[in-house]
Amino acid sequence: ALDHHEMLPVVSRHAFNQYLIHASDHVERTKEPSFLLFLKILNVDNLWQKSGSALRDGFLIHAANVIKSCLEEVDVVGALDNGEIGVIFNLYQEEAVIAQANVLTNLLKNSPLMIDDVEYPISIIWGSYEILAQADPAQMILTASENARNQSV
Repeated sequence: ALDHHEMLPVVSRHAFNQYLIHASDHVERTKEPSFLLFLKILNVDNLWQKSGSALRDGFLIHAANVIKSCLEEVDVVGALDNGEIGVIFNLYQEEAVIAQANVLTNLLKNSPLMIDDVEYPISIIWGSYEILAQADPAQMILTASENARNQSV
């Protein structure tokens, strides 16, 4: 049960960190590139303040399902923090990760949560980070999140 997030259809933060360590070990052994994609879903706190936790939770579950719908089975998707999702792309080139991030951005924008004829649009910022040998999971996530914030400026 520790492997799965308590609410979202993704792996937990703890499990995601373990997958990052495995990815880092794989990079060290094989020298094949892997990337972490950090996605920050915007306006989650506003939704919670205006409409409560049930809507926020439904919104996040919907967003996680949309994200998972366009990824490969082998791509690991994990919950990081409130409204933050990580994806591990093993054996990807950076251009493919950027292309996938753009696909996700557009897919989410075009897949709002609909409740009682009210549309709740999903917008994100994202950043990527090449997974390096011996890299610390917390540092990888922090760097990818900083890259997302820098891109959104």
